[in-house]
Amino acid sequence: MAVFICRWPNGDFSIVQANTRAGAIARLDEFGDADEAIIRRMSACMFDFGLDDRGEIVFNTTGEETREIIRKVCYPELDAVFAVLGDPETPEGKRQIRESVKLERSRLADTHPKRKPAKTEIGRQLQKETGMSGAVADRYIKRAAKQILETDRQDEAKKPN
Repeated sequence: MAVFICRWPNGDFSIVQANTRAGAIARLDEFGDADEAIIRRMSACMFDFGLDDRGEIVFNTTGEETREIIRKVCYPELDAVFAVLGDPETPEGKRQIRESVKLERSRLADTHPKRKPAKTEIGRQLQKETGMSGAVADRYIKRAAKQILETDRQDEAKKPN
């Protein structure tokens, strides 16, 4: 299995494990239409979690290499600011970071990949009604068609000659 990073048009990102890019898109459908996102395979992925006093799992930190990948793939403008920024705690440093974050949240709003339509008319209708990605609609249609064909074969086998 591979790990993929998905940079959503609104500036958020998700990380998912899947066998293929298409599999990642299918799994990411739980969050949104990943056809409209930038998806890249990650060469490294490391997160650290802990347990709080209420028994909840809490995020501690990201591995150094993972943080670099996230910044380069998802936030290149912010990465460039951090590369030349002296002290991020100064008023000027904080202002530059705020401006860069604002830019990153809207940077892909008009240039993100366009939604890919499903391959079949019924798949496109399913996609339109549910908002799912074309790849996920295609999977559902393929699965339903397979079930219909298997049922037809079973019915044919039951018929007398």
